[in-house]
Amino acid sequence: MGKVLIIGAGASGMTAAVTAARRGHKVTLVDCNDRVGKKILATGNGKCNFTNAIMSPDCFRSENPEIAGRILSGFGTKETLRFLGGLGIEPAVKNGYYYPASGQASSVVSVFEMELKHLGVSLMLGQKASDIKRTENGFSVTVGETTVGADSVILSCGSKAGISPQKAAGGYELAQKMGHSLTMMVPGLTGIRCRGNFRSEWSGVRTEGRITVRLQNGKRNPILATDVGELQLTDYGVSGIPAFQVSRFAAMALAGRKRVIVELDFFPHVSQKELEEMLSGRQKRMRYKSAEEMLIGLLPDKLIRVFRKQAGDSPQALAACMKSFVLEVAEVNPIHQAQVCAGGVRLTEIQEETMESRIIPGLYLTGEMLDAEGICGGYNLQWAWATGTLAGKSVLK
Repeated sequence: MGKVLIIGAGASGMTAAVTAARRGHKVTLVDCNDRVGKKILATGNGKCNFTNAIMSPDCFRSENPEIAGRILSGFGTKETLRFLGGLGIEPAVKNGYYYPASGQASSVVSVFEMELKHLGVSLMLGQKASDIKRTENGFSVTVGETTVGADSVILSCGSKAGISPQKAAGGYELAQKMGHSLTMMVPGLTGIRCRGNFRSEWSGVRTEGRITVRLQNGKRNPILATDVGELQLTDYGVSGIPAFQVSRFAAMALAGRKRVIVELDFFPHVSQKELEEMLSGRQKRMRYKSAEEMLIGLLPDKLIRVFRKQAGDSPQALAACMKSFVLEVAEVNPIHQAQVCAGGVRLTEIQEETMESRIIPGLYLTGEMLDAEGICGGYNLQWAWATGTLAGKSVLK
């Protein structure tokens, strides 16, 4: 058994620490925060949606999604429930989304803290790992003012997402020092900022709809991604889970200097012709009402004003506007406001069975810093549990 140094005490780092310590290794866990699992506390609006009943490769995005799929195939929902259950987390499931029965993300952090203490894992909190070197006997890592030796190192440093702009996500730099390369990285699971001077008029509206991201490319405007659900209309553009799901595609295209539009369909479950007939029928039945009054009961008041300003009173024009409301995308929300970072260390540089680096033997990489991110629904934590377990089981094997 040997010395394992894990840099990053988030979900994947703690999972790797528990798994390696259970195998008898002497484990040290380093993090620049003053407590382990800080990001977990904010997940699922503080309730911690930690996995999902549906676990498909289609739920993950990567430059190499097939590799991500193979990594996840060995550690899915059942394995996560067994692992977290062993720590003390009883699951509660709602529409396929798994949460701790306590309803508190803090419960997940607490059971990890107890297990790390029980296993004798050494914690170096509030200290940053700033350098890493390969030595004859393993690795030498600079942590704060101290140099720590280890037989093997696991980089579980997380991403730039959701942290203060003043704080650096140093894991990328450490990985690059060891010879690893990065894909393009952009914010993911975040709001989409759009051009236009009307947005304050609809701010605060929540409504069912479909959002489609398209390249602005002449008449074709090819689709990059689409999703349906509750849209949150804001003074900067569009938010809500559907916007989050498609935001990485908008961000990637914008980073490639392409023009991007979003198309909003406020009646995704009926055709434009059916919507025209609905509006015409309402107009005929309610001749005594004004055009605005005729729409009350069908749409939120704020949207009625926006649509009439854009399309007038004709049922045909209104239906076209409601089914295809087009906005030019200026940008997505910045990385510190995003839930994930799309992109990261290339999966082709990792041995998928073990998470060991193909470049530096004895170095392992896990979690958010890798080029794989999931959609909303517990998938990013599932990636953390899976990659952390693989690394913890494989290290110094």
